[in-house]
Amino acid sequence: MEREISLDGSWRFAAYEVGLGERQGVHRAQYDTSGWLDATIPGSTRSHLRHSGLPWMSGKEWWYRTEFLLLPGFSLDNVLLVFDRLPSATVWVNGAKLRSDDSSYEVGSLLKLGPNTIAIRFDSQENVSIGSVRIVGRQVLSIRC
Repeated sequence: MEREISLDGSWRFAAYEVGLGERQGVHRAQYDTSGWLDATIPGSTRSHLRHSGLPWMSGKEWWYRTEFLLLPGFSLDNVLLVFDRLPSATVWVNGAKLRSDDSSYEVGSLLKLGPNTIAIRFDSQENVSIGSVRIVGRQVLSIRC
């Protein structure tokens, strides 16, 4: 049995000079994104800039972040972070860096009940598209005869 939480919808995004975002701690959970722009996921960098009334900016590193709440009763065992489409990127969960270039990650040990943060840095400085994002909790059923 699986339990899914969609992370589609409202995210925040910003452009940084290459290498600057990580040095400034953008991936850390407590980082202030109040000056960042709104983005809707699924979507693309170009569409997010266009929606914000801004021109394309080449040679930048693109960062996306979202926060979500896991309520009591959500089991942190066997939890995956799943991306339907995620081009060359590095992902952080609550400040912990995950391996790059994967579409799903085992994140149960990195999550906590309460607020959680996901940060994504796109390694490509071109237009990037992000597909649907979700947390999947897989409950293992034990049957005794």
